[in-house]
Amino acid sequence: MPAVTIDLRQAEDPRDIVHRTVQALAESKLVALPTETIYLAAASALSPDAVTRLIAAVPEVPLEKRALAVKSADDALDYLPDLSPMGRRLMRRCWPGPLLVRAATQHPESVLTQLPAETRRSVAPQGEVGLRVPHHDVILSVLRLSIGPLVVVPVPVRPSSGSAAGGAGGCPVAVEASEVVESIGSRIDVVLDGGRTKYAQPATMIALERDRWSVLEAGVIGELALQRLASMMIL
Repeated sequence: MPAVTIDLRQAEDPRDIVHRTVQALAESKLVALPTETIYLAAASALSPDAVTRLIAAVPEVPLEKRALAVKSADDALDYLPDLSPMGRRLMRRCWPGPLLVRAATQHPESVLTQLPAETRRSVAPQGEVGLRVPHHDVILSVLRLSIGPLVVVPVPVRPSSGSAAGGAGGCPVAVEASEVVESIGSRIDVVLDGGRTKYAQPATMIALERDRWSVLEAGVIGELALQRLASMMIL
């Protein structure tokens, strides 16, 4: 069956849509959500079946583009409890916002160890996890009301559609709900239509290793801005 599309711009009460979306995710359904960067297909990280179907829906998306969406920088520290002060500065200053952070997490107290095995295999098979806190009122509300994080992946579309580049293995990615429907509308359950995304390009993806960071994929936040955001500021 084709996905149900809900137009956020026509909603009388966005809170009702948020609650319906949280319920859909809790029922192991797949939902496409708008962010400030691109559209992401999402599944509850606590539902192995939903995560399996999510990965199958977008098989061309490489492992490094899969991530966990969490509700805050503080939440992210539950997954990376030994994160360096520099990494904490970047998260605190960039989130919510267009930054995807990848880092190794071997700490025994990492919440990652409590997620289902299928979820860990799908997003962090070698103990390295990607984390995001998207800056969009609806997805943030969904995250705050959900039990556990969401597994999120970019939605690839046909190159001829004129979408943003670089989101899924170099392929264009969806920045409008219509592109999500055209691409994977028969493989997911719900599409939230928030119109064209604010930046219409992917989030910047970086790798964190102790006191060093490197750009894995260019995006909204440039390297000079990252250098300033990562530095210690003394007032």
